[in-house]
Amino acid sequence: MPENYDSIGKRISTLYRYTQIYLNQELQRFDLDRSQTPFLANLLKNDGLKQKELAAKLNVNKSTVAKAIKGLEEKDYIVKKQCAEDKRSARIYVTEKAVTIKAEFFAVLKKWTEVLTNNFSSEEEVEIRRLLDKMEANICTYMEEKNEV
Repeated sequence: MPENYDSIGKRISTLYRYTQIYLNQELQRFDLDRSQTPFLANLLKNDGLKQKELAAKLNVNKSTVAKAIKGLEEKDYIVKKQCAEDKRSARIYVTEKAVTIKAEFFAVLKKWTEVLTNNFSSEEEVEIRRLLDKMEANICTYMEEKNEV
């Protein structure tokens, strides 16, 4: 590796690690952990998704969704109900318990975004989101081509 190599991956890894620490600390009061965060956030915004739809929204495999859903169900944040139109699949709905914490839950996520974007101009915030979206698309394409997703 060249001496002047500057790893973007190292920076992303640091951001990821600190995000996980923050989420675990802040979500303890709800008996949630970081791994359940994207699933509950999506369901709070899109109640009634199928597991397959949730997997597609989060770019994860079905077994990852199943594990997260099981944990959220055990903690009474979600409930699965059989689809009327397709008896082989179920829709996932948030419970009253999830609705009760919704504002505080999203406040935790918003605060972290504010920490990450502290001292950013509005233009810089738009630009970083655009670049991160582009990076996400790049890695999704790469992983799909390698059949890793």
